[in-house]
Amino acid sequence: MQVPVLIVSAGLSDIIEEFLRQHDINTENITVCSNRLNYGADSVPQSVAPAEPITSFTKASAYRMAGAFFRHHMQRRYILCLGDSVTDIDAAQEVPYDEILSVGFMNSRPATAMTKYADTFDAVVLGNNGSLGPLAELVKLIEENGRARQAEREQKAKRVKLSASYANLLATLSPQQIESMKSSE
Repeated sequence: MQVPVLIVSAGLSDIIEEFLRQHDINTENITVCSNRLNYGADSVPQSVAPAEPITSFTKASAYRMAGAFFRHHMQRRYILCLGDSVTDIDAAQEVPYDEILSVGFMNSRPATAMTKYADTFDAVVLGNNGSLGPLAELVKLIEENGRARQAEREQKAKRVKLSASYANLLATLSPQQIESMKSSE
């Protein structure tokens, strides 16, 4: 699947990217927007970028920080937002979109958090062992639907082109020829 993925995290991009590499999923369609350690010549961390680190309370700034990602994918107007904190939905706050589907992961949070999660997310996965199977199936359906929509748009474009050709043909005919065609039907 070539679905663009933006990982917005308050963690460290070095660790996230290494995890992706170790699991052989660090592909071109994945972009990480996270805190990055800047190392000195002695390989000791010297600072963290951005200057104002990403926290669970500043994820709304992800749109500005990942501007190149959104410019590159501006024609994609559907968002699937996944998070394990109710503030994770804020990452989509400034992103222009047509539709958003959000999924919250409660992990080991107490059952009392369920109301807050249910109010924040469209769907909630309970516990630490929640299956991602339904989510993977959903992404597959979305991708298939996207391909079907593209094929439908291409067919419509062909029909429009054909209609234009037909209209151009009719414009070249005399009124007598058009009448002759009508009477022979």
